[in-house]
Amino acid sequence: MPGPAPHTAPTTRRRNEALLHAIHEATRAELRDHGYHGVTFEGVARRAETSKPVLYRRFPSRAELVLAAIAASDPIPSSSPDTGELRESLLALFATHEERYHRVGAPVLRGLLAE
Repeated sequence: MPGPAPHTAPTTRRRNEALLHAIHEATRAELRDHGYHGVTFEGVARRAETSKPVLYRRFPSRAELVLAAIAASDPIPSSSPDTGELRESLLALFATHEERYHRVGAPVLRGLLAE
């Protein structure tokens, strides 16, 4: 006769910010390990310890999932630099976006653009 089932602590369902943070972290980890084309809803769900339907309710496509993860860790600046000179302000703005381009990586951006 089998013994009693081992006692397991009840799991708490994560919601809102805690869940989104786990999803974003998992997506960035998938990007690092497998590149843009290797990011799958299944892989992200496994790493985030959630289910694919939870992901599909929030992100209808891989591109939106990846964009949300990037924006969460590296948001686009909401204001542009104002140096007092149009040319210098534009150069500073372009430099800011170039730095972000290098942080995100060309393969990821190409994958997003292709999709």
